[in-house]
Amino acid sequence: MPDVAELKEDLTEAAKEASRKISNILKRQYRLRLTNACRVCNNLNLRDHDETHPIGRLDLGYMDVRAAAHSGCPHCTLILTCIEHLLPAAQKELKVMLQYHDDGFLELALGYEERWKFEIFLPPETQIPSWPQLRNSGTIARHSGHQKCFEFIRKKIRDCENHPACNRMSSFPLPHRVLDVGAAGSEVVKVLENCRDQGRRYIALSYCWGGHLPLKSTTSNISELKNRIPWNELPQVFKDVIYVARMLNVQYVWIDSLCIIQDDKEDWEIEASKMAEYYSQAHLVIACSTSPNPTVPFLAPRDPYWLPVDIKFIDKGGASHNLNIQRLRRLRYMTYTALDHNRDKAHEHDFGPLSKRAWVWQENALATRIVHYTSHGLVFECKGDSGVYGEEMAAPLPLDWIQSLPYSFAEHSDDAYKQWHGLVKTYSGRDLTFHADKLPAMGGAAAEMSKTLRSNYVAGLWEKNLLCDLLWYSDIWGVEESGRQPPPTPLNNGSPSWSWASLNGRIGYKFGDEPCSKSRVLATIRDCQIETSKHSKFGQCRGGYIVLCAPALRAHVSAVIPTQYYGYHLFHTDSRQHIPECLADTILEVSNTEDNSNEGEILRRAGLTKGGRYASIQGEVLCVLLQQQDNTIFTLLLARSGIDSKSFVRIGYSRVNQEKLNVSRVPMMENIVIK
Repeated sequence: MPDVAELKEDLTEAAKEASRKISNILKRQYRLRLTNACRVCNNLNLRDHDETHPIGRLDLGYMDVRAAAHSGCPHCTLILTCIEHLLPAAQKELKVMLQYHDDGFLELALGYEERWKFEIFLPPETQIPSWPQLRNSGTIARHSGHQKCFEFIRKKIRDCENHPACNRMSSFPLPHRVLDVGAAGSEVVKVLENCRDQGRRYIALSYCWGGHLPLKSTTSNISELKNRIPWNELPQVFKDVIYVARMLNVQYVWIDSLCIIQDDKEDWEIEASKMAEYYSQAHLVIACSTSPNPTVPFLAPRDPYWLPVDIKFIDKGGASHNLNIQRLRRLRYMTYTALDHNRDKAHEHDFGPLSKRAWVWQENALATRIVHYTSHGLVFECKGDSGVYGEEMAAPLPLDWIQSLPYSFAEHSDDAYKQWHGLVKTYSGRDLTFHADKLPAMGGAAAEMSKTLRSNYVAGLWEKNLLCDLLWYSDIWGVEESGRQPPPTPLNNGSPSWSWASLNGRIGYKFGDEPCSKSRVLATIRDCQIETSKHSKFGQCRGGYIVLCAPALRAHVSAVIPTQYYGYHLFHTDSRQHIPECLADTILEVSNTEDNSNEGEILRRAGLTKGGRYASIQGEVLCVLLQQQDNTIFTLLLARSGIDSKSFVRIGYSRVNQEKLNVSRVPMMENIVIK
């Protein structure tokens, strides 16, 4: 029998709600008669419109707006004009959504699930007395070389110089080599070497080689370049950054292809190891984000897709007002969906071809201050401010749109190792021309991080946190798109198989949100050895191994279709217990070695291939238990090495609930060598 008191309370609330709705309708009818407001849009006074959602959004139908416009409503006429300009072939069923934002522009979203989004606003220093809700907003310049752009950069640098984290630039020396670009109007450019004077400002360039080798320094031409670099031999991107430097009254520029001798391996290793200081100590880093290679200028007309369009609004009194409408600016910057499961992508700026390059991630992260030349305006970041600033906006962009990578990298996290994991996630999905550059392209960032962590750096992991750092997994293939295969994987790029740097593609961590120190450690590190470049322990890796003592058990991995991410099955050999979460590092295949006949088929990562067919596989693996957090046990999947039968290589990752695996009954295994 229903609760009478609860039923009475529900009826009372329903009556109040009905009363409120009736009251709103009566008020609206009275207001419409008193003010002669439009019955469809209420003169775009959304707050007093009884159909407005609690969040401030008003949904209308295209045909209603059209009818009201034809009846003389100036506001509906404006909306109709915008629709017909933006979507000339608008359908009768088109949905129209209107909403004011905190900074005063009117968002206009059209179509099913608001497919097309725009914003309407007033140009600077104008107003419409009869429409007080609509406010002013700045607009981007139509060319990235406009004087307005240089004024924006100068202002942001002046602001930045007041930040304690950013005002130490005058105490640093110049890099080993720089370009002396002279004064404005000069065409004399030359390489300057061994000028270590303190306090000289320089600009560092971040750009894409893009398969097009730019003018570069070599052992045969460096003497000539020290004397003079022919202006007509400079690619357009280099000419553009020189122009920017001169406009900002900066005499020196650092460009890697000209300031590192490209065919001198020792010089390259020495200079590459110093990139952290070169980018962090630069007066400004210029990121020419839209140029796919050095021949495409970044000082160029802006993409018309993002430029504002002028429209006229004729009010009821017949007065004409100029308005602007453009694509919703939030869409320029948000490169991820602001949901919990995508929160790791908060620092992934998709500003153009440059954003996808691995070397550029480090240049962005290390920069004290950086300006991105994008197709939709300039974007400024620095270490001393969590805000990211767009060219046309006085206030920083909202943090749920975009977050500053230099600031995030510079801040001191409560768990520095988790901060490192976050950096690895955003870096690992970037593109590299040469697989061996995986660690060097992050070496500068690792060198900076080591000052905080005070731990030995081992092939992208940290020795003091090794048992947690080993628990990475490959999350790029077969997830986001149906049938997607992993990026081609080199059989040997120098990094050991237990390092995430041995793979191509995006890396994730499934260890959970709690610090590693709160987990139960199941394994012990007996030894860890890495061979690196003599010039930098943060650079290229030339092999290594770790030795573990850990609970371990034999198992079998099988896959009918090895190209399917979730197509791998893990069974413990003795119990035949099926473990549902078995994630292969990449496509696995059977290794053609003589040892297959002794202990079952040996599995390995498939080689450097893209596409193609793969036969079904089944082989023996070793499950090594590393950590336990709450009820979850985290394990590595190892296969016997096809080269050295006494060692193992990593091929995957798994985690299992303790209900399916009694850790106390799993035997300890000594001296597990993983290469």
